[in-house]
Amino acid sequence: MFDYSRIKKYASAAINQLFKNGYTRKVIYKKLTGSSFDPSVGANVNTYENYEIDVMLGDTVLKTSGTSSVLKAIGFSAGERLYIVKYDELPRNPLDQTILKDKIVDNDVEFAIKNATPVFDILVYLQV
Repeated sequence: MFDYSRIKKYASAAINQLFKNGYTRKVIYKKLTGSSFDPSVGANVNTYENYEIDVMLGDTVLKTSGTSSVLKAIGFSAGERLYIVKYDELPRNPLDQTILKDKIVDNDVEFAIKNATPVFDILVYLQV
């Protein structure tokens, strides 16, 4: 029988250690909260709630030779960003499709989330 709790315990400890030891950076997670009419542009404009979260950066520019089979399996292409977030620190459930309307702001550059892949309930890969 598969003992998920044992794997989760060790995997969670490893991830927590990486996050604790400074392998992270702070980014702004913009969670879509709705939209409202903006008369200055004559259209509805999305509204967001901002959260500062810790992430590990996967690999910002995987050159043509470097993509792993795991990254290929989740649809990751060379040159895309991959953020790794602790599952319990993500402001939105990664299984909620609204996450694809959320944004990541990293060094004043805003990225749209293209894919969110939870790994058990330990971490989430955010592809932007």
